[in-house]
Amino acid sequence: MACQPAIQGAQGGSGDSSDCGDCQVPTCQAGSNACSPDGDVVACNQDGTLGDIVESCDESCSNGHCVPFGTGGSDCAAGAGQAIYVVDDTNTLYAFDPDSLSFTSIGQLSCPSSGHPFSMSVDRSAIAWVFYDTGELFRVSTQDASCTATALTVPPAGFRYNGMGFASDPGNEANETLFVIGTNSNDFSGVAASLGSIDTSSAQLHPLVELGQLASMPELTGTSEGRLFGYFPGAPSYVSEIDRSSGQQLGNHWPAGSVAVDDLVGWAFAHWAGKYYVFESSGYPTVSSRVILVDPAGAGGQGTATVVRSTGVPLIVGAGVSTCAPVVVE
Repeated sequence: MACQPAIQGAQGGSGDSSDCGDCQVPTCQAGSNACSPDGDVVACNQDGTLGDIVESCDESCSNGHCVPFGTGGSDCAAGAGQAIYVVDDTNTLYAFDPDSLSFTSIGQLSCPSSGHPFSMSVDRSAIAWVFYDTGELFRVSTQDASCTATALTVPPAGFRYNGMGFASDPGNEANETLFVIGTNSNDFSGVAASLGSIDTSSAQLHPLVELGQLASMPELTGTSEGRLFGYFPGAPSYVSEIDRSSGQQLGNHWPAGSVAVDDLVGWAFAHWAGKYYVFESSGYPTVSSRVILVDPAGAGGQGTATVVRSTGVPLIVGAGVSTCAPVVVE
């Protein structure tokens, strides 16, 4: 039978294929998109073959999407910038696709800890750095969820709870810094916080600046442009850029929904292609979880917050995105 070259799938990884004589038959999930051998985004036919061109890519196609300008890099590991990665309260690691809003399970974390994941970020090598509520830091593969301990086991005072986010170093996107924000408090509102960074080669934490009292503890995300952003939960919640040297909030505060901090059970946050995805769970004992899309360009630049998924959402406790991920769609 005639067959097409193996292709990249659209749902969190490369498409599977089976031998077909001297060639391979691709499996292309019907109803989704994939990358053609020519580097265009194409629709998947019902029979698993490649269909019509959906979008012609100016640079390259990856995981059923055009890779936008100003993203990625030759140093990026396979899969590093193809998804937002999240971990839930059952220690399950997922790849979240911002286009289909789908969660694809990667595996169960089995890190040697008595605690639970609390925050997460992803580097350009497709490694998730997962901070546990015990103060331990682990390196986790985004391919199979395998776990390796680091030397950071008891953070310095002021970093009991951390929000984390990699951001490329200005002028050199191949180098990146893992920023963390933390406090000694058991509470998440009205807390004294500090901004720091983790040396990923030695797993040592370096305090950078005291931030004073914050209304709530933010989560962090960073980009290949070297910018750092925070999601600040509350009533109202908002997203703001953060100066990576002073820790001060910059520019506009874009709305990100509204939830009383005391009602929060879990929250996480990551950027994707110029927008931000908030994973929020609230209520006890009946927990409801949702995904909120924050679009800074909405409402004439004032920003909009839209609940884009509210069913079948895990209780997400950590989210991370690599600086290989897109920062803008053109």
